[in-house]
Amino acid sequence: REAAIPTFITISDTMPGGAMASFLSTVDRELWFCIHHMVHHNAIIASLMFELGLDPPTEFAYAPSTIKLGHDLHKPVDASKMSA
Repeated sequence: REAAIPTFITISDTMPGGAMASFLSTVDRELWFCIHHMVHHNAIIASLMFELGLDPPTEFAYAPSTIKLGHDLHKPVDASKMSA
């Protein structure tokens, strides 16, 4: 498969103290960060579910690479063994 040419973007944010900071990134990198940050939030949700006696879905709150490793090893990933 042919590699796509990255779409560069400039990210700007206000830092603590009010200073502005800008840096170069790509759309792909920012979307990938969002996916992995969502996994972090799902891990918090899974912890709360355990506290309430609920079981999250088996692969909930795991990064795609962790799930793939579990499948590659022919072992299902068990969210009940997850630590937050």
